[in-house]
Amino acid sequence: MLNLLKTLRQAKMNKFLFFLVLIFFASCEKDPGLTGDAVGGNLNTLDSLALTAFTIADNPKNALNEGDVALGRLVDARFGESIASFYTQLRLSTTGFEPGTNPILDSAVLVLDIEDTFGPLNNSIDLEVYRLTEALDAATNYTSSADLSTDANLIGGLVGFVFDEDSTLRIPLTNTFGNELLNLFGSTATENNDDFLSYLNGLYVTLEVSSGGDGLFDVDLTSDATRLLLYFNSDSPEDSLYTFNVGSQALRINQYQNDASGSELEVQLNDLNNNDETLLIGGLQVSKSTVNLPDLSVLEGLVINQAKLSFFQSDYGDPINTDYENPEFLLLTGGKTTDSVQYFLSDYSTSNPTAYGGTPELVDVNGNATFSFSYNIPRFIQRYVNGETDISFLNLEVVNYNNGNRVKLGGGNHPTFPLTLEILYTKP
Repeated sequence: MLNLLKTLRQAKMNKFLFFLVLIFFASCEKDPGLTGDAVGGNLNTLDSLALTAFTIADNPKNALNEGDVALGRLVDARFGESIASFYTQLRLSTTGFEPGTNPILDSAVLVLDIEDTFGPLNNSIDLEVYRLTEALDAATNYTSSADLSTDANLIGGLVGFVFDEDSTLRIPLTNTFGNELLNLFGSTATENNDDFLSYLNGLYVTLEVSSGGDGLFDVDLTSDATRLLLYFNSDSPEDSLYTFNVGSQALRINQYQNDASGSELEVQLNDLNNNDETLLIGGLQVSKSTVNLPDLSVLEGLVINQAKLSFFQSDYGDPINTDYENPEFLLLTGGKTTDSVQYFLSDYSTSNPTAYGGTPELVDVNGNATFSFSYNIPRFIQRYVNGETDISFLNLEVVNYNNGNRVKLGGGNHPTFPLTLEILYTKP
């Protein structure tokens, strides 16, 4: 069942990935087109450029109302520890519900629909549920670093859980909390969703701080299968079950807690030379890489026919990579010193993204097998050479940051897998 869900999940990802990228990035440069073609024997190559690149911490991004959220923990020697949690509202499935006379609670369960998983998930994990004590506001800019107020009392949890390939995650809630919900029926709190949200701001689902975990659950909060189930009995029951939904109308917030202490990433983030030998790029908004553009004044007045920027995985085959997979796509964008906006390069096209590049490809580099992430950027390089752009550096990062994909790439001075920029040009 889970394999089918993974297939459907991947199809959905492929369909919506680049639409989401359009929402995520704020601006795009105009495409001036290439100014010429190679003719005769006048085609020249420039591939001896010295490039500098470094790793930086990713900035927390807008985390409100993603359909899917991550839940779990990742720990590895390269990127350190990452914990993924979430906040969510609940909504009434029906208003004016009558549970019958003398209702008695059987159980209350929070059910989460698992769309996908990341990592081995062999270790047990303790999950916890708390009550959110501040109201969520759709007009507020919540980022993934948001730390909202919650009640200290546990209202649900799952101790020693080990993933068993089931498509749902069922977290028992306390009888105290279940009875509280059951006793709401017939009061103004269940007359409509606004009144209910005034009573219960929402839930916070996270991990017990000292528990294990070695992977992530990709939870679809908008799925009909994600819900809070209230089981009960009464003297004259018409129903013995009530469902609280999440759904697309509920506000939902991802939360990521990243700690690079003692990891390779910590060393990279503290490197002030701006020319890292390796580059670390991780999902959950852990880290990304920046590339400084070289001096290309030697190409002034020439026609750029092709320009290919390539990054190569520097630890291909290392056993540490068997637990946490490479990203399925890395996005290359431009940056300016005048603002913090990330700009599409002239060569990027939502109608034909594969031509731009960014998906991993198994290649041979001087007899060494590894994965490459390459980008075709001749239009941008032509603009850069002509002085027609303010972009002065490039950003490389995971787009679908709501998973744990991560990769270690060779930087500008890596001895075996340095990043490269190959340019083909002709004289006019």
